This record gives sequence, C-alpha cells and structure tokens, in this order.
Amino acid sequence: MVKVERRIRVHRDGRVLEALALFDTGSRRSYLSKGFAEKIGYEPYGEPKEVPLAVRDELWQACGRRDSLHRG
Repeated sequence: MVKVERRIRVHRDGRVLEALALFDTGSRRSYLSKGFAEKIGYEPYGEPKEVPLAVRDELWQACGRRDSLHRG
C-alpha cells in the first residue's frame, strides 16, 4: 500500500490555514478533524443529506457544508 502525506494550505478570508493531508485514491470518503473543520467554517448537518452527483444514478452523503458556499 502506498501512503502519500503532504502539507496543504487552505485559503480562507485572507488567511492561510495549514494541515497535513493523507491522500488515498482507494478511499470512498474524505475526512477532516473537527478542529480544522471549524477553522475553515464547516457546519455539520444533524443528519446526512443525499446529494446527486454528476455520475448518473450516483448519490453522495453530505454531512455538512462550508458557510461561504451557501450565501445568497
């Protein structure tokens, strides 16, 4: 098994937040620590929501959102 770890930068509101990311091409999911998610403005949902993907008949279980992506 190949394991790829890299430091990443997330740009948010003029700030740059750094984190160590593990890239796994065989994974079906991505994960964030709760602390990092809060720093980038991630808001968890109470229950996962199904979101249709561009791939025909495929759904994704969304478990939260970034606040700046949903401003009207």
